[in-house]
Amino acid sequence: MPKLLLCSLLCGFPLLSHAQLPALTSSLPARQTLTASPGGPVRLTFSGPVANPDPIRVNTDQRRGQRAGTLSGAGTSQVEFRPEQPFAPGERVSVSVPASVSRPAQVLEFRAAAGRGRATFGPPQTASPNINTFPAAVIAGDVDNDGDQDLIIGEAVGGRICFNDGKGNFLTTPTQPIPITNNAGDLLLADFNGDGNLDILASTARQVSEVGLNLGNGQGDFSNRTTVFRGMLSKVQFVTGDFNADGLTDAVFMDAEGAGSVLQLMLGTRSGNFVLEPRQLATLPGRDIGVADMDADGDLDLLLVSDKLLGVYLNDGNGQFSAGATLAVNGFSAKLTVGDFTGDGHADVVCTSYETASLSLVPGDGAGGLLAVRNVSALSPTWQVSSADMDGDLDLDLLATNDRGITQVLLNDGSGQFAPASAILIGFDLFFTADAADLNGDGALDVYTSKQIFNPVNPRGIDIFFNQPPLVTSAAAAARAGQLVLYPNPAHGQTTLELPASPEPTAVEVRDALGRLVQTLTVAPGPATRTVPVPLAELVPGVYSVRARTSRWRGVQRLLVE
Repeated sequence: MPKLLLCSLLCGFPLLSHAQLPALTSSLPARQTLTASPGGPVRLTFSGPVANPDPIRVNTDQRRGQRAGTLSGAGTSQVEFRPEQPFAPGERVSVSVPASVSRPAQVLEFRAAAGRGRATFGPPQTASPNINTFPAAVIAGDVDNDGDQDLIIGEAVGGRICFNDGKGNFLTTPTQPIPITNNAGDLLLADFNGDGNLDILASTARQVSEVGLNLGNGQGDFSNRTTVFRGMLSKVQFVTGDFNADGLTDAVFMDAEGAGSVLQLMLGTRSGNFVLEPRQLATLPGRDIGVADMDADGDLDLLLVSDKLLGVYLNDGNGQFSAGATLAVNGFSAKLTVGDFTGDGHADVVCTSYETASLSLVPGDGAGGLLAVRNVSALSPTWQVSSADMDGDLDLDLLATNDRGITQVLLNDGSGQFAPASAILIGFDLFFTADAADLNGDGALDVYTSKQIFNPVNPRGIDIFFNQPPLVTSAAAAARAGQLVLYPNPAHGQTTLELPASPEPTAVEVRDALGRLVQTLTVAPGPATRTVPVPLAELVPGVYSVRARTSRWRGVQRLLVE
C-alpha cells in the first residue's frame, strides 16, 4: 500500500502541476487594438497566480525585435511588462505566453498607438537620391538602435540602408550596403534569434525565388547572410509570427504547387537558424498571405488570397494549419492587409482588386468565419494595400496604391466605413508600394514608397510624405466638430481640459482602452471658455478617451497617459 501511494503521488505531481497552471483571461491593450502606450505597460490577467512569468516574450517589428524590459507580478494573477525602450508608433507588438506559464499557451497581437496627424501631407521628399537601381522593396525600421526609423531598400543587386538622423532626413552618404537577395521583391524585419536586434528576411522577385536571412548586429551591419528557402515561384510570399507560442519568431513561406500552394513553416531558434517543418498543402493558389488570430483561440492563423477567393487556414497552436472558411472577393486580388477595421475586436481583411475600383473589406466573425464583403471605393483598380492609423484616432486606415502608381489614403470612421480619399499621393515616379511609419519622430505616421520603374537617367530615390500636425483650434470650434481640447497630450500627472461656454453643467468621463469608466468630473456652467485640470496620477500609463457632454453637445478626445 505505501508503494502504491508513493507511485500515485510521484505520477500525479506533473499532472497536478499542469492542472494548476492558470489561463490567460484578458490583456490590456486588448487583442487587435491600436492602443499600446509607447512606454507600456502590457498588462496580462490570468485565472490564478503565475508562479514564474519570466518565459513571457514580447516581440516587435520596427524597433529592437525581442524586447528587453521589466516583468512584474510573480505570485499574482496580474503580470505587467514594461519595455526598456518605447514601442515605435504604429508597430506590431506580439506577446507570447508559453505553455510553461499558461494553459493553453497564448499569442496575442496589437499595435502601438500612433500620434495625432491630419492625414494630409506635404510635397514628396526624396530619400537617398543616389539610388539608381530598381528600388521595388522598401521597409522602415530602427536597424542601428538609435531610436529612429531607417529605410532598408532592396535593389537589383543587394540593397542598402538609408540612416535617419531622427528628424526624417535620410543620409545619402554614407549609405550602408547590405548583401541581401538580389532583385528583392519582399522585405520583412523581425528578430529571428532573440538578441534584441532586427534581422532582415528578403525574397527575390525574378526567376526562381530565393529567400535570404540577414542577421543584424544592432549597428546597421547585416553581413551575416544565409539562404533559408528556395521556391518554384518567381516571388515567394512569406509572413512572420510566433506560430507555436514558444516566444521565438517563426516564418511561413507560401509557394505554388499545382492548383494549390505549399505552406512551409520554419521555426525560429536562438541561433537564427530555422528548423524546417514538414510541408503543408493549401487548396488555394495563393497570391498573397497574411497572419492574424482569426478564431480568437490564442494562436496565429493564416489568410491566403487567390484572384477571387480569400481563405482562412486555422492553426492548431503548434503550427499545423487546416483549411477553414473561404469567401469570394472582388476579382484579380493580389494583396491583402489584416487588422480590426470594424472596431469589434475581431481580425478583418482588406483585399485589393485589379478588376474593379473597389477594395474588398471582409469582416471576421471572431470564430474563424468570414462575413459578407463590404466594398470600399477607390479611385481606380488597386494593386497594393497596407493599413495604419494615419490620423491617430485609434482605428485602422488604408493606403491603397492603384494601377497608375498613385496612393490614396482612405480614413476609417472606426466601424469599417471609409471616407473618400483624404489625400492622394503622387510622386516623381510611379509607386509600387506605400507603407507608413513615424519617420520624423513626431509620433504621427508618415508615408514611404517604393518605385515601379527603373530610371537610371534621372534617379529620384524613395519618395516620402510627412504627415501634417493637427490644427490648433479653440474649445468652441472643437466642440462644434465633436472634439475636445486637451493639453498637454501626451500627459503625466495632470492634463488640462478646455470646454466651451455652456449655461448648464458639463459631465466629463475618462474611460480606458476597454471602455471602462475610470474617472468622472462635473464642470459648473459658465459664460466663457472653462479651463479644468484633470488629475491623472491614479491612472496607469496607456491610451484613454476623455468624453464631455451636455444636453446640447458632446465631444471626445484621445488622451495618452505616460
